[in-house]
Amino acid sequence: MKKVLSALAVVAILVGTQSCKKCGQCSVNGTKSGVKYCEKDNQTLYDAAKLACEAGGSDYKWVTE
Repeated sequence: MKKVLSALAVVAILVGTQSCKKCGQCSVNGTKSGVKYCEKDNQTLYDAAKLACEAGGSDYKWVTE
């Protein structure tokens, strides 16, 4: 779990706040992280955040918006 949170923190710092169209964020037990990652702004960061979230196990879910 620490690895997942660390990875998400690094990605959050790199992304900052951006306006997006297709975005996603990590949800833990139904609670969204509040940090959106956008595919069109930076595909690499989006993929890294999604992978880190999904690596967290069954309590973690990637939610697209």
